[in-house]
Amino acid sequence: MIPYERKKIILRKLNEQDIVILDEIQKVLTNVSISTIRRDLKDLEKSGHVALLPGGAAKLLSRSTDIPITKRTTLNRNEKKKIALLAAKQVKLGETIYVDSGSTGEELLVELAKKKITLITSVTNFKLPFQNVEAQVYSLGGFVNFTNNSLKGDLTMQNIDYFNFDRAFIGASGVDSKFGYTTFDLSEAIKKKKIIEKSQEVYFICDSSKFHQVYMSSIAPLSDSVLITNDSDNIINENLKRLII
Repeated sequence: MIPYERKKIILRKLNEQDIVILDEIQKVLTNVSISTIRRDLKDLEKSGHVALLPGGAAKLLSRSTDIPITKRTTLNRNEKKKIALLAAKQVKLGETIYVDSGSTGEELLVELAKKKITLITSVTNFKLPFQNVEAQVYSLGGFVNFTNNSLKGDLTMQNIDYFNFDRAFIGASGVDSKFGYTTFDLSEAIKKKKIIEKSQEVYFICDSSKFHQVYMSSIAPLSDSVLITNDSDNIINENLKRLII
């Protein structure tokens, strides 16, 4: 099959589904390797047809649509678990901790629930082993965004005012040396900014597939917080306050 035909099939799939992961494209393009599909997607990105997303996914070009959490949880799962374990090591007994929504935040919530701390979170999908929970857990409340199992909106913002955090662990869709931490959703960016204001120590928990990605809404420059990730990148490292890998 020639590249033109493959790209037409990819665009047709994206029109049907909006966001797809590479494995889903390969099911349509049977006998075509993942590396070939990646090359086709990069060509489509250069021509302005698609946007490549963290973790091996693609969507029709837009900077304001997030990948559903049901798909993100399957992307880079081992890396996210590693990041969650590294993040959990930063937390001391008795502290008040914020955990942000997102697939890495969900992994971290499981680890931190085992500690005698106070947890506040905007995650809605609790995957906690309830018999082992030692933490006091508070939900921020608010509007439920089912795309990423997150709480946001006016009520969420009001409730943040009730807390002061020793440490906050925040997710982002993109990590870039120039544009810093960014996300698809303006209301999520505003929420994250307020959490940063209320926190003594701020960590971003992002796997390396998000490096050099830029999205619609800015959260913070790289120099304002510590990045916990699974890999190192020289350009990203130069702009960070501190790196934990």
